[in-house]
Amino acid sequence: MKHSKQILQLYSEGYTALEVAKKLGINKRTIEGVLSALRMAYGAKTTTHLVVIAIREGIVLLKAGKKKKTTLDDYRG
Repeated sequence: MKHSKQILQLYSEGYTALEVAKKLGINKRTIEGVLSALRMAYGAKTTTHLVVIAIREGIVLLKAGKKKKTTLDDYRG
């Protein structure tokens, strides 16, 4: 899983699967597949739980003062 750490880092910063896919230049289904595999590997029930585990394990780091700006476009289908 080549992009696992990057995907988890971006999720921890509030990005959606589509935003992560665009940012990394890969398919949204690839993102979802990686997240599914990681949830299974770490025994996480949800992606949120997976991110918590990743933070606890030091796989991703919380960046102080770095928040993704949410816009109305984030809520449009």
